[in-house]
Amino acid sequence: MTPRHLAYHFTHISNLTGILEVGELRCDALVEASGVLATETADPELKERRRRFPVPCGPGGCLANYVPFYFAPRSPMLLRVATGRVPNYSEGQDPLVFVVVDADLVATQYPVVMTDGHPVALLSTFFTDPAEFDARLDWQVMNATHWADTDANGDRMRRRQAELLVLHHIALGDTLGLACRTEATKLAVEQLLDASDRSMRVEVRPSFYYEGKP
Repeated sequence: MTPRHLAYHFTHISNLTGILEVGELRCDALVEASGVLATETADPELKERRRRFPVPCGPGGCLANYVPFYFAPRSPMLLRVATGRVPNYSEGQDPLVFVVVDADLVATQYPVVMTDGHPVALLSTFFTDPAEFDARLDWQVMNATHWADTDANGDRMRRRQAELLVLHHIALGDTLGLACRTEATKLAVEQLLDASDRSMRVEVRPSFYYEGKP
């Protein structure tokens, strides 16, 4: 069955060794407690805010208790990485690997919460029913090549950053696989998979990344 709604989480390839070792993608709170993060690609200030920002429905807790997935791969956060606007990170997009999931399926297997825009934005709302994906999310913006705000619509960027939030962790066996920007990164990922004795689908998907950016 073809997934109706895909969701995407990117991480640096250097983090894959630890992820493959435990067999799951873990939330920031658990990763921070374990001290196993090899390379940070997120904005430290935003991550700190997410550690304090409450989730108002579902299992509750704070945003850092959830593994975040975007509903579109070319997110504003990825653009910040691609344009060198993330403190303490300067390696560009090539080392980044996407973990891709079927959002509808994950929502039946794990405790989840969804947002209709950037989770910490004032206008964003939270919901827990995946049946509301089509009604609550702006798929025109998600599927657009360009998502920047316009004079006619000043809320595109917030909506592009809607998230699927999975409580605590998600097993790699419950994902659809991994996506890379280049064949070289794909080869490196496959070597890590071989070393870990795990099998995952790995594809080269340059369209997930920003063209013309490092």
